[in-house]
Amino acid sequence: MASNYPDVEKGVVQGEGRDKVSRQSSIVPAPPASAFGDDDEDYRRVTKQQKDAEKAREKSNKNESDTNFGTATFSKAPKGLEEMQAVVEMERKSSVIQGDEGQNGDASSEHSTEHSTDHSDEHSPSEGSGNWQAFAHARFQTKTTYSYCCAPLQQPLLEKRDKADVLASLAAWVTLLRIMGDLPEHDYGESFAVAGDIASIPEPEGAIYIMKVQQSKPVVTRVKENFSRKYSKKDLDDAYKKYSELFRDPVGSDASGVPFLQDNRESMLEKVQYITALGIFKADLRDEIYCQLCKQLTNNPSRNSTIRGWVMLYIFAGSFLPSEKFAPVLLHVLHAGPTEYAQRVERLLRRTFMVGTRGQPPSWLEFQAAKNSKPILLPVILMNNQRLLVEADTATTVNELCGQIAHRIGLQDRSGFSLYITLTSRIACLGHGLHRIMDAISECELYTKEQGMRESSSTWRLYFRKEFFTPWCTPGSDHVATEITYQQIMRGVSVGEYKCEKEEVLVLMAAQKYFIDHSADTDDRKLETFLKSWLPKEQSDAHEISYWVSKVKDEIKNDFLKDKPHTASLKADIVTFAMNKWYNLFSRFYDVTKIQGPNVAWTDVIIGINCKGYNIMDVKENVKLHLSFIEITHVTKGRHAVSITTVQGDEYTASTLHTDDLFTLLTSFQLGLRRRSLYAICVQDAAHFESAIGFGLAKGDLVKFDKPYEAFAEDDVYTGTCLKNGRHGNMPRDVLYILPTAEEPPANIMGMLTVQLRKETQGIAPTPSRAAGSTGHTLQTYSKYHFRQSTESGVTKFLSKASLKKKDKEGAWRFSKEPLKKPLLRKPNLRDDLRKAAIKSFNAIQMYMGEMTRKPEFPLEADMLNECVIDLAMRNRYLRDEIFCQVMKQLTENPNRLSEERGWQLLWLLLTCTYPQADLFDELEMFLRTHPNVFAKRCLPKLHATKSEGCRYTPPHQLEYEALANKHPSIEFHVLFPDQTKQKIEVDSSTRMCDIHTNIVKKLQLKTGDEYGLFFGLKDKALGSGSVLNVAHWDYFFDHLTHIQRYYMKMSSTATDSEQAAQQTPVLIFMKKIWMNAIPGRDKLADIKFHFPQEVPNYLRGYHKCTVEESIGLGALLFRAKYGDEQQPFDHIEDIIPTLLPKNVHQEKSPSDWKKLLQEKIGQHKFPTKDDAKVAFLKGISKFQTYGSVFFEVRQRSTKTYPKQLLIAVNHNGVGLIDAITKELLVMHSFDKVPNWAFDEYSFTLVIGEGSSISKIYMETSVGHNMDDLIMTYVAYIMNTHIKKKPSYAGIVVGESIC
Repeated sequence: MASNYPDVEKGVVQGEGRDKVSRQSSIVPAPPASAFGDDDEDYRRVTKQQKDAEKAREKSNKNESDTNFGTATFSKAPKGLEEMQAVVEMERKSSVIQGDEGQNGDASSEHSTEHSTDHSDEHSPSEGSGNWQAFAHARFQTKTTYSYCCAPLQQPLLEKRDKADVLASLAAWVTLLRIMGDLPEHDYGESFAVAGDIASIPEPEGAIYIMKVQQSKPVVTRVKENFSRKYSKKDLDDAYKKYSELFRDPVGSDASGVPFLQDNRESMLEKVQYITALGIFKADLRDEIYCQLCKQLTNNPSRNSTIRGWVMLYIFAGSFLPSEKFAPVLLHVLHAGPTEYAQRVERLLRRTFMVGTRGQPPSWLEFQAAKNSKPILLPVILMNNQRLLVEADTATTVNELCGQIAHRIGLQDRSGFSLYITLTSRIACLGHGLHRIMDAISECELYTKEQGMRESSSTWRLYFRKEFFTPWCTPGSDHVATEITYQQIMRGVSVGEYKCEKEEVLVLMAAQKYFIDHSADTDDRKLETFLKSWLPKEQSDAHEISYWVSKVKDEIKNDFLKDKPHTASLKADIVTFAMNKWYNLFSRFYDVTKIQGPNVAWTDVIIGINCKGYNIMDVKENVKLHLSFIEITHVTKGRHAVSITTVQGDEYTASTLHTDDLFTLLTSFQLGLRRRSLYAICVQDAAHFESAIGFGLAKGDLVKFDKPYEAFAEDDVYTGTCLKNGRHGNMPRDVLYILPTAEEPPANIMGMLTVQLRKETQGIAPTPSRAAGSTGHTLQTYSKYHFRQSTESGVTKFLSKASLKKKDKEGAWRFSKEPLKKPLLRKPNLRDDLRKAAIKSFNAIQMYMGEMTRKPEFPLEADMLNECVIDLAMRNRYLRDEIFCQVMKQLTENPNRLSEERGWQLLWLLLTCTYPQADLFDELEMFLRTHPNVFAKRCLPKLHATKSEGCRYTPPHQLEYEALANKHPSIEFHVLFPDQTKQKIEVDSSTRMCDIHTNIVKKLQLKTGDEYGLFFGLKDKALGSGSVLNVAHWDYFFDHLTHIQRYYMKMSSTATDSEQAAQQTPVLIFMKKIWMNAIPGRDKLADIKFHFPQEVPNYLRGYHKCTVEESIGLGALLFRAKYGDEQQPFDHIEDIIPTLLPKNVHQEKSPSDWKKLLQEKIGQHKFPTKDDAKVAFLKGISKFQTYGSVFFEVRQRSTKTYPKQLLIAVNHNGVGLIDAITKELLVMHSFDKVPNWAFDEYSFTLVIGEGSSISKIYMETSVGHNMDDLIMTYVAYIMNTHIKKKPSYAGIVVGESIC
């Protein structure tokens, strides 16, 4: 990778030379950036299959295999398979026993469970509770048990009607066993190496493998090709036979040619990518793959296999979603699993619920992070030369990453800023939307592999830069945004991206940049050096450098030395100039296949949206059509097209893959301009309006408001000035059309609008006012296109037309006391699992709103809403829209005021966690804008905040319900500091942990916040008294609190979330986390409030190697720090010796001797205040090498040269090993000598060394999570420091192990 910093601007990448990249390479990629397309295709396929389900069930499900596949055993097993054979035999016997029990003694009924797969809810009530064992007995179609086994599957675990799905399921089982190490493979040496790593493959396999790697197809292509084939019964029979042979002799048998089964010479990463790609591509396989993995994790006797299984579950959870049938079961499995593994998986799974199934298989970067239980640190380069590492995971969206970057750099207004990814000479804009950042990285790795190199060597880079300006942008209002944009502009001018047509403009910009960088120093040498490095090559070649030096120097003397403008205003002026001059270059571009308009039809064109309007360009960037926002009256969206209507009545329809993004950007610009607009045009004479009598307001007059349009809210009368006659007064909103403009419309636009008004066009309509007593916008129109159609017979329809039921049928969008029998929307009605869930959610809504009696199974309303409504809406996008429609329905024309109030509370709780999809989002926004209820005005900003800031991943906490019931928007919480002081903070549903951290740092006026962290203090027997858990910095406060209580403060397996929340809430602690800059005396506030109270316990516990003399000196300082000049403690000092001296030196002398020595030493110290004594104590203890350490008591048996009892000290020097008895520092390993580490609930493994000299130290401890977090924090801090000097990082994952 090149070590020099690449100049990456729009369309420009500097590698070996400057290659101009066409603008099409910067076009926004399709939002679902997917190798397989949207889930909608799978949805349609599944629903179609369900329609044929009854016909399929009527047929006999006979076994199509003639082989004895289900009872295959190992014959002539290779060496080393004795244990595996024993496990298989045990599994075979247990499956017969359990199968007999399940069939009430009738073992011959081999497939009797198959016929109950779609109706097992009625046969197995316990399945609904999410029990894994009950689900397996009800859903599995063979006698296979629900627990671990290494035997072949007789059939897929779940029913499959498609032969391709059957073959894929069997191949997935074999692949999973190979990954987990439960099915041996032939040892091909280094055949697990990725493409390009072939040096260590032995001959003759090496030559064959080289040819195979060169000819191998990408995983995505292979999956698609396998599913594109048609399979017969013979294909199934052949596959069964080969699988039987494979399990008899896993190493020696030849399983080549089996559909879907990979060659076992594939690398481990390729195996993982392949089985994950199966789940991504085919929705029908997702539950099957999850079930196979849960089966292998149940009662697994192998620790190595279990660890690999949890790694795979983590990867699956971040890649594809289980169905609504299996989702509760999977969550139940996680709650019962090992805490450290399960909590990571559930957190990622819930995040995946919100962002949906991904589009690409996992990357090498993600695989390494999953194996090592580490976060992914993505390096991002800013346009001001700043570089930073941002933490991410598999489910991180581009929007989330942009939000983290903005928070890190203090960017307040991030509108128009986007992420760009580059690879060699390619550049692509990722925007700031909801597609996953790791999908883009996975594509880069795939491209690198296709070039014959390792995935790990992919040289992609991420850039954060200004993509476009909003029409209302005010440069200078956010100094961070101005700085970054200014640097981008100056770099763009230098590399020729932004061209100055006039020489005087270039000279002025050069003078401005030089003055900003060097102030009034106009030294010729500095000017010459600056111009040589910054001046565009074209202009530099046109004249001698002395010519430019003279020009720029004169400009500085004439314009800057006299007035000496502030640098901030100069930067704002430059940004303003670029916004108005190069607005076409600051655009979001969309690739459009076709545009249809009045008398025009263009193909393969580009749409550019910028602060000036809507551009249609050809591939050579020639503008074919420009429309300003004031000319656009309506924007509508179809499935793959966006249409705009102009004031002339013309309509232009663009067909594109980026429909949602294009529509969202256009409408946001239109609405944003209207809300900020000061201008309107009168669409009819206002003389007959009482409020406008004598005002002289006529049709076509331009009006200027006294304040922006949004400030009038729902007022029916506005105040402003008629620019035609200059009169000021009131004007009714019913006669005004708000112009989407930030400045006064030019004469030609006004002329165009006036002409259209004379034609009585419907395109220019006034802003409607709400009539008295009106309930505002409803779902009536939306229901015509999206609600399910009636399935009644012709006779029933005829009779219903003449009955009173017609009104009820047409009012499905309004309040009803009757329970639903079917979902409101079409899509949930087509799936059995979604249909049941939708009916369940509506019942819960009616119970909460008082229209139905609450069932005894839900003693608390919070549990009922979370489980039956909000959790369902969060984890399934189809149910999400259904539930929002149900709530809006019950809020429309609700005659019961109390019921309506409860409905608004429910809508608020929903909006704190999630929001509906695009079409319904617009409906809900209009519903909230026009509804008279005061709660609607609170819900509207919450809707926008949730969409822009990101969704939650857990339902509301019990504290949020209590706050809502008490009508308090925020909740008071106390933060504990190490000096035992507390600070009150207020948190609400949108508060993130990073917000709390930032606020505390500001209130305490700490010099830096990077070295401090937030923790939850727990009092739990399982973890021990005083245990602390680090917080996820970017998590929402209540999400993380719920997560902590769910996994680390477990009560019982039957306790509800609300019951767990009702127990003592963990304490939030703010303290020093990493001690990189902790020299005593430099920051007195930090010394007193953090350093001193955190160091004293370590000293008193005897963790430092401290002599008797040193203990006396430190004890005397500690006395002065605690008691100052108080006499009573001094006279009775023998009573407080344990609070002054380390416990390991107490026995060295008698109490009377200690008293004498301490009193003598204390008398030698005099300090003005106790705080001065604290600083003196820190200076004394800072001489120890272990100062600033966090200590962990562990036991180890892996290394004979070390004692069994160890102290692990982690500080800025690295990881130190200390003899727990003698306190002798045995060794201090710097962080660059610690390539990896791992932990579970009861152990921590430290990997030391590099290359061939790597060694492992296995330690027994219950606080491995704390050790992992602390070491990772130090490593991330050091990486962030070094990345500023070494921009050669791509993706960074600490540690690389072989799985």
